[in-house]
Amino acid sequence: MTLNKELMIVLTTEANSENAEVLAERILRKKLAACISFHQIESMYWWNSQLKRDGEVQIMIKTTKFQLEKLLDTVKDLHSYENPELLSWEASSSNSYLNWANKVTGSIDSL
Repeated sequence: MTLNKELMIVLTTEANSENAEVLAERILRKKLAACISFHQIESMYWWNSQLKRDGEVQIMIKTTKFQLEKLLDTVKDLHSYENPELLSWEASSSNSYLNWANKVTGSIDSL
């Protein structure tokens, strides 16, 4: 199987499941992602000179290179956090998964 490297993974977190689901639905309705996964996590971090520990929902967003900038801008605009985590990296995928992601997000006209 040949893997294609046009898929992008974007990682962010939200304070709770409700916020995560609202953000995900808005991203998906804008067709900026093909799939979004949720994971309950515990995070420790510095905020305002204090060490914090909170439960969060980690959000893994699968998108295409074509939609990446629009997706990042949308997450910044809609996110409930003042300074949201936004990590992204290129991912290898099967051609069929990439074709599906491209079709879902409108990154290509047709397959």
